[in-house]
Amino acid sequence: RAPGRPYQQQAKTRFLLEYKEVYFEIGEVEPYFASVFLFDLNLNCKVSETFHLLLFDPARYESLAKLHLPQEDISNFVKSALFSLSTTQQTSTILIIRLEKVLHGDVDKDCDVYNANSTLSNTGPIGAVSPAAAAASNLKKIQKYTSDIEEAIPRLGQYRQPFGIGAVSLFNDKGAFITGPSAP
Repeated sequence: RAPGRPYQQQAKTRFLLEYKEVYFEIGEVEPYFASVFLFDLNLNCKVSETFHLLLFDPARYESLAKLHLPQEDISNFVKSALFSLSTTQQTSTILIIRLEKVLHGDVDKDCDVYNANSTLSNTGPIGAVSPAAAAASNLKKIQKYTSDIEEAIPRLGQYRQPFGIGAVSLFNDKGAFITGPSAP
């Protein structure tokens, strides 16, 4: 009988994903939840566990923190995830990031609040609306939206709705892992 080959670990690419911050021009008006996982386009399926990140300050949203963080545990505040890919999966794998927020009405109406600052530069015909008046109107919308969110958290804090989704390519056209300043 011929001797068997000893087990050899497959060559893998490992990388650490670290959450820094989520920034919107209107500021932090509501809490966000993120789900991050790897997806293989050739196999059309997930190839990693789903990592969940809380993108809000628990001190600011105390009632929400009690719903989602029933016990003090260090794992509730993890801001990084370690991923591992075999060499056969590399070129067809992307990183999926899904943002969710507390259930609060229609997402299209919520997006109007986030898009309000981008419309300041395009206020229409000359004399129609001054930029100062548009900014004041947007500030009122943001304040009303923030108060609506704070009222909704105690009632609907345990329910979430999608806010956004993104896909990030991890490898360039040559199959090399993207690192450094050009990394996504």
